[in-house]
Amino acid sequence: MLPSQQHGGAEYYDTQYASLPVVGGWYGKNTGNYETFIALEPDIIFASDAATVEERQDKFGSIPVVCINVFDTYDTMPASITRMGDILNAEEQAQKLIDYYNEAVDYVISVLANISEGDKVTVYYAEGDGGLSTDPSGSQHTELIDFCGGLNVAVVEDQTGYGMTSVSMEQILIWNPDIIIIGRAADATLYEQILSDPVWANLQAVKDGRVYLRPNNPFSWFDGPPGMNEIVGIYWMIQTLYPQFCSDLDLKAKVQEFYLDFYHYNLTDADYEALMTNTINTA
Repeated sequence: MLPSQQHGGAEYYDTQYASLPVVGGWYGKNTGNYETFIALEPDIIFASDAATVEERQDKFGSIPVVCINVFDTYDTMPASITRMGDILNAEEQAQKLIDYYNEAVDYVISVLANISEGDKVTVYYAEGDGGLSTDPSGSQHTELIDFCGGLNVAVVEDQTGYGMTSVSMEQILIWNPDIIIIGRAADATLYEQILSDPVWANLQAVKDGRVYLRPNNPFSWFDGPPGMNEIVGIYWMIQTLYPQFCSDLDLKAKVQEFYLDFYHYNLTDADYEALMTNTINTA
């Protein structure tokens, strides 16, 4: 599945990929079918669920099906990149991507070493209609908050799979987060709605102007789908949560490096500004 199918982000990766056929995947609404996949005569098929590889191999016959976990946690991302590099005979490029990942992780560790528990900020992840759905700490959908030292205020059941637990506005007011991040399945106008709504205005995050959209091209940097874009999301998140501790971080340079290494695309200054609309912490 190409980024253009879900997010209209074809302008953010090398044009050679934009002309490739889009036939859907095995998850979500844009589901393809085996006959269509086979008709394309691929040399190899990557699957993300080890439990279904054998079943799919039976249906694809002589076309090899290999499991690559695209729904990685931060601990397992390097292994997936290494495996992909081995399969595609692109070990050098894979190591380049892993080096970027390691630098991002090391940077977060260095920043968090200077932040006490009392200085950590609280975060509400606003999803769904009106921002009244969320996911708790420990969920794959909010892993980036946990990883970068934010305190997820949501005390709700961790629903596996798609997630998203409905909550009331009254509960959000009780949680009173320092920061609000707007994410999955939220209406495009939710950012303006939260900033202008008199009820949301009671929250500390709104009072302080710390409401942010997650960057989302060609895929989300946060989740939905979870995946490799969360690597550049590491830099964005630590900057968003703790800008006062990230004075040495050149976020634009790290984002441009990511798009060049991972998408083979030279991200311009104008591209960067478009990506970061309503996403950068200027506190």
